[in-house]
Amino acid sequence: MADTALERMRRQARWVAWLMCLSLLPGIASGAVAMLASDRDAPFVAWCVAWWWNLLFAGGVLLLFVGTFATWVAFRCPACRFRLSRGPVVPTDFMVPKPAIRFCPHCGVDLARTP
Repeated sequence: MADTALERMRRQARWVAWLMCLSLLPGIASGAVAMLASDRDAPFVAWCVAWWWNLLFAGGVLLLFVGTFATWVAFRCPACRFRLSRGPVVPTDFMVPKPAIRFCPHCGVDLARTP
């Protein structure tokens, strides 16, 4: 049985959320090493102390681009190709078990029944 458009968008929203969280992981991990390491003279710890803010900033920029790209590309109506992010919909609306969005705000197609 084919997935409905709503199920595909829920799966895409979960992938986007994971990618957005993973983009911050290097900065958070190096910050934890910098804060919790007892040997500050070790080369890796010194690198983490010097670079954790830069990694966190780069992760934030990546988070912004992933979120923006996903809302422009991934969340479209299968019938009219309307970008759902232009309407009253954000990608996190698809992450709940019973999403508030069920119909396309542009053409009115039922996203829960459209293959």
